[in-house]
Amino acid sequence: MSHLSLILLIVLFASIEGSFITSFEKYFGSKTPYRAVENKDTTPVEFPGCQPKKIWYIIRHGARAPTKKHLHNMEQNLPRIAQIIINAKSESFLAEIEELKKWKLPFDTEGILTAEGGRELSSLASRTKARFPTLFPEGYSKTHYYFRHTDAERTQSSARNFTFGLFGNEHYKVEYPPPPPVDLVLKFYKTCTRYKDEVDRYDYEEAIAFSKSDRVENVIATVNERLNLNGTLTFDDVDYMYQACIHEAASFRQSVWCSFLPLEAIKVYGFIDSLDNYHKSGYRCEVTYKQACPMFKSMIDHFERKDGPPTTVYFAHDGGILKFYAHLGLFKDDHHLNRTDYESSYQWDISKIGPFATNIAFVLYNCSSTEKVAVLLQERMIKLPNCGELCDFERIKLQYNDSINNCAHDQICKKKTHAL
Repeated sequence: MSHLSLILLIVLFASIEGSFITSFEKYFGSKTPYRAVENKDTTPVEFPGCQPKKIWYIIRHGARAPTKKHLHNMEQNLPRIAQIIINAKSESFLAEIEELKKWKLPFDTEGILTAEGGRELSSLASRTKARFPTLFPEGYSKTHYYFRHTDAERTQSSARNFTFGLFGNEHYKVEYPPPPPVDLVLKFYKTCTRYKDEVDRYDYEEAIAFSKSDRVENVIATVNERLNLNGTLTFDDVDYMYQACIHEAASFRQSVWCSFLPLEAIKVYGFIDSLDNYHKSGYRCEVTYKQACPMFKSMIDHFERKDGPPTTVYFAHDGGILKFYAHLGLFKDDHHLNRTDYESSYQWDISKIGPFATNIAFVLYNCSSTEKVAVLLQERMIKLPNCGELCDFERIKLQYNDSINNCAHDQICKKKTHAL
């Protein structure tokens, strides 16, 4: 083989490997890396006759280590599963099995932001700065910027990485207010008793039914067959493999565990994640999305305030941001997401709407004598229900009047009483 042919072959294999990884990571559910959805077009967002005046921006933390439950399950089960796969010696995976023999869980602290998560936030900041140069000027000033994060390490580290993307080494000058003991803006769902009692404590029956369906059973059978196993691996075992795959690939861009899973398995478990998140954060129960009104009101208050910094950026979690999407009426189908939607087109796709670093920005523009608002999701222009790309601020306030004037968190979250 000539030197040129060898180079072309290497390039071909690199291309195949790259497309293989990309095709998988687009279906990682809430652990989808932001690189799978990011918008690299940094063209300034401009409208004729309009000038950007303020921005209200909320961003989920970047890629992180598994949280306590998943980390514990991986530590307890993956060594056992690895040994089963090694002992089976499937001839289709000899190279991967050799890699598996050397595998060690790359996470030792639950829930912390990884280096890739930091990169997601810093690069997002750089692109945002390019799109809105007047709202994100070079130097930090507390009269221009307001940043706040929740009490979690991963949001704090995300904030620091984002401000590094804005200000470079001078990001250490940024001031952050201490997270409040009860955070009704960013973690409203943590103190909503009715939500906890009626929604959060229960699993979604559609997710349970789908996980026991013939399609999922066939996927589990396929995984066993590929690995030369006679039905040894259960649904839970494959789920542990899936969790290792998506967490490792999201943070380190590769995982040997992904090699053992067909794309169909990734899609199936990703769909279960969408079903779970629809139940916990979507349209199934009114209290789920109504409780997000403090977050919406925060945006309205920011735009109406005559003084204070024009640029506000929050760093939060998908538990709040997804409920906020539902509060806005985004990604709503004409029926509740259910097990039969796996093979259909549906809007509540967590891989697309809830990846690591998912973000939504509201930008207030002065357009002659009228104030208008543009909304960007995942760095791309979207339309609110009944609005165009540039929507009158007064129209938004009228459309969401209930969110502004009837946002009594205690009343929304009050447990229902039943007559004896």
